[in-house]
Amino acid sequence: MADPRTKQLPRSHLRLRVNPIRCAAFGFCAEYAPELFGLDDWGYAWLQALEVPLELDALAREAAALCPTQAILLDVQAPPATPAGETRRGD
Repeated sequence: MADPRTKQLPRSHLRLRVNPIRCAAFGFCAEYAPELFGLDDWGYAWLQALEVPLELDALAREAAALCPTQAILLDVQAPPATPAGETRRGD
């Protein structure tokens, strides 16, 4: 059972993907958002994490918009369903 004193931080409903075929190894994503992206030995992007923390939501959207080859994809995930009569924390 979870400790009731533990506060769950709200999470974004964004997931990142990098299309490896479109990525041209410019490296803008890792320069702009190193919290979200890294680069391999050849300069191609890889993800630090699939799910975007809420505080980095705007950064993830901006990094996707800045990608010159549009290789960064954002998937908006539906929030998890809650049973009837219950409320979710953080919403």
